[in-house]
Amino acid sequence: MGAVSSYPTDTPDATDYLLGTNAAGDVKRFLMGLLQNVGRTVYKLTADHVNSTTTSTTITDGTTPWSHPVVAGKTYKFSMMGLHQTVVGTTGMRLSVLNEGGVDGQPVGRFWATLTNGVGGNSFEGTLSTFATSTTVWPTGSSILTTAVAPANQPHHNGLEFVLHCTANGSVSIQFASEIAASAAQMNAGSTLIVEELS
Repeated sequence: MGAVSSYPTDTPDATDYLLGTNAAGDVKRFLMGLLQNVGRTVYKLTADHVNSTTTSTTITDGTTPWSHPVVAGKTYKFSMMGLHQTVVGTTGMRLSVLNEGGVDGQPVGRFWATLTNGVGGNSFEGTLSTFATSTTVWPTGSSILTTAVAPANQPHHNGLEFVLHCTANGSVSIQFASEIAASAAQMNAGSTLIVEELS
């Protein structure tokens, strides 16, 4: 076996190769990117989430459910941008936030959704100020319900954004339902939820 040269050198330099780069600016950008992602979880649908009932179900692509654990004493920000569609134009959807496992604390934020797709589509929003208490009970401020959409079988925008100062451990679940039983509604693949731990 040949001789092995010593590494690292006795006098390291900020521009030495690190993680495949030798530019100090690249190293700094890489490390800042890592720091920005600490405490951030991204949920992205890789397949449509379909629900043909008015009972809410946790949004999932069949692999990863949109249910995020939260800890008392911490503050979280939830941001979701989604697309939904329904089979018929007379059906809308419900988007709701459910507390699971005893979560406590008041969510403060908003929901929004469109009824028509395309530029200048009709839309509305609502205040998010409390949790749903079950998959069939939605107190005012825990969900948004859309009605007829136009056109059917075309994507319509929806979303939510809220901050939660958590006072009891548990999980927060983002739920989806059809407005009308037996009429299919879906959250489309590509819809994304980002959860950030702020403190």
